[in-house]
Amino acid sequence: MHSSARKRVDIEPLEARRLLAVDAYNWSNAVIKGNGFVNGVVYSPAAPNVAYAYTDMGGAYRWDASVQRWSSVSDWSKWSDWSAQNMGVEAMAVDPVDPNRVYMIIGTYNSPAAVLRSSDGGRTWSRYDSPWDNANARPAWRVNGNGNGRNGGDRLLVDPNKPSNLWYGSRLDGLWRSTDSGANWSRANAFPVTGDTSGDASEVGIVFVVADPSSGASGVASRSLYAGVSTSNASKLYRSLDGGNSWSILPGQPATVPNSTGAGVTAYPIRAAIRPTGSELFITYASNPGPNGAAGGAVYKVVAPASASPIWSDLKPGGANPYFGYSGIALHPTDPNTLYISTLDRWYPSDEIYRSTNDGATWTALTPKNHLDNSSAPFANTQSPHWVGDIDIDPFNPNVMTFTTGYGLYRTANLSSGAGANWSFFNDGLDQSAVLELASPNDGPVNLFSAIGDRDGFRHDRFDVSPSIGQFGANTRLNVGTNYDVDVAFSAASNVVRLTGTSPYVQFSLDNGITWNWMSATNTAGASSGGGHLAISNDGTRVLYEPAGTARLRYATLAGSTWSSWTTLSGTYPANGATLTSDLVNNSTFYAQSGRTFWRSTDGGLTWTTRTTTAPTNINWVRAVPNNEGHLLASTGSSGNGVWRSMDGGATWTRLATATVTHALAVGVGAGPTPSGYPSLFVAGTAGGVTGYFRSDDQGATWINISDADHQFGYITVIQGDPRVYGRLYVGANGRGVLVAERADVVAPVVTSATFDYRHTPVAIEIAFSENVGASVSVTDLVVAGPSGAVAAVSVSFDARTNVARFTLPASLAPGDYVATVAAAAVSDGAGNTLAGDVTIPFFHLPGDIDRDRSVSFSDLLIVAQHYGESGADFEAGDLNGDGIVGFDDLLVVAQSYGSLALLIPAQLTHSRQALTKTRRDRLV
Repeated sequence: MHSSARKRVDIEPLEARRLLAVDAYNWSNAVIKGNGFVNGVVYSPAAPNVAYAYTDMGGAYRWDASVQRWSSVSDWSKWSDWSAQNMGVEAMAVDPVDPNRVYMIIGTYNSPAAVLRSSDGGRTWSRYDSPWDNANARPAWRVNGNGNGRNGGDRLLVDPNKPSNLWYGSRLDGLWRSTDSGANWSRANAFPVTGDTSGDASEVGIVFVVADPSSGASGVASRSLYAGVSTSNASKLYRSLDGGNSWSILPGQPATVPNSTGAGVTAYPIRAAIRPTGSELFITYASNPGPNGAAGGAVYKVVAPASASPIWSDLKPGGANPYFGYSGIALHPTDPNTLYISTLDRWYPSDEIYRSTNDGATWTALTPKNHLDNSSAPFANTQSPHWVGDIDIDPFNPNVMTFTTGYGLYRTANLSSGAGANWSFFNDGLDQSAVLELASPNDGPVNLFSAIGDRDGFRHDRFDVSPSIGQFGANTRLNVGTNYDVDVAFSAASNVVRLTGTSPYVQFSLDNGITWNWMSATNTAGASSGGGHLAISNDGTRVLYEPAGTARLRYATLAGSTWSSWTTLSGTYPANGATLTSDLVNNSTFYAQSGRTFWRSTDGGLTWTTRTTTAPTNINWVRAVPNNEGHLLASTGSSGNGVWRSMDGGATWTRLATATVTHALAVGVGAGPTPSGYPSLFVAGTAGGVTGYFRSDDQGATWINISDADHQFGYITVIQGDPRVYGRLYVGANGRGVLVAERADVVAPVVTSATFDYRHTPVAIEIAFSENVGASVSVTDLVVAGPSGAVAAVSVSFDARTNVARFTLPASLAPGDYVATVAAAAVSDGAGNTLAGDVTIPFFHLPGDIDRDRSVSFSDLLIVAQHYGESGADFEAGDLNGDGIVGFDDLLVVAQSYGSLALLIPAQLTHSRQALTKTRRDRLV
């Protein structure tokens, strides 16, 4: 996955630190799964079920076996943290004896390195920041988790014999060493090279460092170390036989590798693995550092690598003259003859994994492409395994292997089946996308559409599973890659448009984003293949398209189900590259902005007038406010110029909460706290000296903090509120995917009413709750005590529309008084809040007691007699068995119970003397 580099962010001093109100929120992904390049996977050799995955711009994840999903360990990354903001992880390593200790190197686009170390499995971190190099006015070492060569590794080594010793191979600044478990670092000046600053291997540097476990002992550092450098220099492999104090060229190494024609091309080492005995070193090579551009490669076995004359063998798993490279390598943890190798950039038919069971003499292709289970993420069906940079075997279960791709992880649990192994898309909890736009309409069956880098975009029909139809256009073979913009008609959500990087650039959907077609190619000459902007009118009948490049703004109109050809504007029109926004009330009004100039069109984009040339500086997002014609909200990025609003279509602007909101990376608008009130405003940035996400329910006068230190998600590209759900915020991150923030439910459910339904057969207790507790309600939640002891409910149903639970009681329920109880801890809402307190429901049961006077007497017999033969009657008219007619069966019920009383249990002896007297009198009748 690729994304443009971002500059360092320097936060200006605040006038004063202001305390904000806080609203508790729950954060989760709008699930896509995977979707970005995974740099590597690391298994712990110290304990089973401990594994980590790290990505090029989506942070790192820990495998949680208890819930069978990945959990992010880097969502704390703030946009204001130069090292962490783009969430690139360059390297990750685990302690060989302590399963809770883990390390990672973070940073992107040559930001200063930050070394993170954790002693609790990545839940909390200590940090070492690269020192400043005064002589060169830059960080002493720089990293790029999203740079070339990120498929290689591992750059970070924890000494298998002395875990307090760590080694890190940097891209531009040589080899570094720590002797205190990563707390402090110093450069290993004896290492002779740093890497290239130009050419194919520019800024790749040292790609791996490995240690021979047999060259040391427990507590005694390994003596034999090997390092690979991605460089155009002839020598690329180095070794140290004295624990890293000195380094020399590894003898016998190749200078070139073959390509498809057999020609020798530059050999770049990618990954390495060493036998526990130190007897064999395996190295993969490619003609480019990767993960892209490899057109040749080789795999070498080096016997006796620490000797004066190591023996090199070309293993050739994919043939003599490959048209691809090699990257991943995995050694079987218990079988010294079995190893696995992955190809790199074998685009047809896809990347491959090869297995050898005789130490590399012969190979078998596993061909995982033929056995992929993508059911958990339908978009993956349109992809093929590519950029297979890393393959890893679970050291505690050699039947388990994972491999990385450019769009996520795959895993098999039956590796021993070889070519018959089944591979599942293994990304539950791992979401990595570069989000470029979000759109949320006021109607329609779905609440969210997203535009995604590399993978088109998605119609999010559910948030808890990957979109059912995959990426935009996939079901009609119109998926084309990066989607730069998406917009949905706010009040006619069937109509959706999106902007791609492939001519003729604009696609439309008339069925809410399910199927897509191309807009006309007419007049798209001069359009940019790398961006632009579009907007669709509030009613979905007109689309504006600003193609960037040298092409002018143009529009198309919808008639029935047909769009017109593009009409190119003449006269006054917005500048090339202007952003576009549709008014969310007036169907004919659009706005455009470029720099400090704002334009407005009130005739669907045909003609334009300039509203102002003194708009706020550094505007990066403009949002229209629903239900308020001419109201606009604008953010100004990391400039420190805050958030602004216009209420006259962009003519004049007012900064909101100047002293509170200092940085507004992005803005959004969503449903307000009342249906008829002003919508809520959202900001991602800095408010009151706090970095995070904020909501205003009073038109920007005051702001509420809706995030916390654990939910930051790096550099935020876009946010948007939901116009239908109060408080809901959608967040698009530069790599962490699409996030959904919902107001946390902290209110306990209560019982609003409880009744004994004696009118129907069988009888039941009906309990109405203040909210949906259906997921927790079971038949055992109702405890009934009666004259003969406890009575169990027979069944329970829950109506989510009314939040009413109906507990059916036994048909043989004896006459008498009862108390039904629901314990507070037994019932909870979706957020886990249990009932505010125990609930008791007293009731009495007496078959045949139509008038509910606690006795079956002449008055009940008289009711049946008076209505005998009637149809459509209810209980009060004498229909005791609920068959819709008062008949002999009802008369029989009264006759069988004639003279019966509902005797009071002690806890319910509250009736007056008059009631008791009446009961005695009725018995004498």
